[in-house]
Amino acid sequence: MNSFEQAVTLHRAFLPTTLPGWIQAHRLEDVWTPMLKTAGAWVASAAPPWATEEQRAVACMDLGTCFFALDDSPAHAALARFDDLERVASGHEPDPSRPLQLAYADLFARLAESGRDTRHYLALRRVFAGAMRARHSLQTGCRQTSSDVYLALREITIYFEPWLSTWELLGGFVLSPGQRVLVAPVFASANRWQVLENERASLSRDAASGLPNVIALVACEQALSLEQAAELVGARADAELSACETAMAALCATQDDAPVRKYLDTLAESVAGARRHYQRADPARYS
Repeated sequence: MNSFEQAVTLHRAFLPTTLPGWIQAHRLEDVWTPMLKTAGAWVASAAPPWATEEQRAVACMDLGTCFFALDDSPAHAALARFDDLERVASGHEPDPSRPLQLAYADLFARLAESGRDTRHYLALRRVFAGAMRARHSLQTGCRQTSSDVYLALREITIYFEPWLSTWELLGGFVLSPGQRVLVAPVFASANRWQVLENERASLSRDAASGLPNVIALVACEQALSLEQAAELVGARADAELSACETAMAALCATQDDAPVRKYLDTLAESVAGARRHYQRADPARYS
């Protein structure tokens, strides 16, 4: 039994049944083995309750190949992986010698089969790839940053908006530009909460990997201890979550538009799932 098969056996409770075969068909076992539990656990924690087994599988394909394969990439492979995602999300034919590109092409085709508009979904992944290049330059010492600038970058690299766009396609509620304006205040606060909560969970992990962290940057800028900075960032995370809940309640009180309501429900489930995930689903990742 190889390492991928061992990981599948160990983490099968988290994994949609068709996912391992898809990974093997695209020759991505080496890429997926170290992230198999984390990708599966995130979907298990935060997928909306209406999601079918196959929808969970597609969401896990997306989360693993579009996010964790880049987020957890070894430094020597990172730039090529960013290029892989950007190339295929831009509509170019995949390079047959690049398994990741072939997997992207297959994933995007699956999501387009319903006939729903994938332009928003694909645009977010191109933006994500560019933001990951910027983060990579910070990690490799090519750039310096401030807490505010890094927070803005993390609001893209946290992958929350791309995650929601996957469920829009799977759930059949792709929003119009006007509907996105309506939900923007709710999304913005939820997204910042995701970043700040993740920074709290990832402080030790980021320090070990050489990544910046909002808490560490705030501590340096304001001459605070890490504990004091963590309290400040934690208070802001709590405020963002409260603002999200207030904005959502106000919008739900005035909107009966079905796609908007389903989007808000999915966002709320995703936030609740993230809270569960940070607390108990995958603590080893953040230690």
